[in-house]
Amino acid sequence: MSRRLTLAVSVALVPAGLSWSTDTSAEPLPPEPSDASGGLSVYTGVVDARGLAAIVALGVDRHELKLAPVACADGEVVVEVIVSGQQAADLAAAGADLARKDKDEARARAGAGDG
Repeated sequence: MSRRLTLAVSVALVPAGLSWSTDTSAEPLPPEPSDASGGLSVYTGVVDARGLAAIVALGVDRHELKLAPVACADGEVVVEVIVSGQQAADLAAAGADLARKDKDEARARAGAGDG
């Protein structure tokens, strides 16, 4: 009798244990990192040679920069770069004043380049 009781309890507990250990609910997405925590964002701005040198000195590869010459400015270029908020602040102190790009615009532009 005790053997049957042990078997019955074991059979009853196995499904309960499996359902408890394999939680199928989705985990919430982590919060988007803010600039203060070092999250990366797209920044754009018009910089001169000194500002461009500051961006490269930060460690951004020249091949990863998007550059476009400014029509009316001598030696200045429009730059688009992915950096953290702290890095953007460091670049502003070095003379490369950049503005954070709108997320929706950045996503749309990134999607347009695919394929």
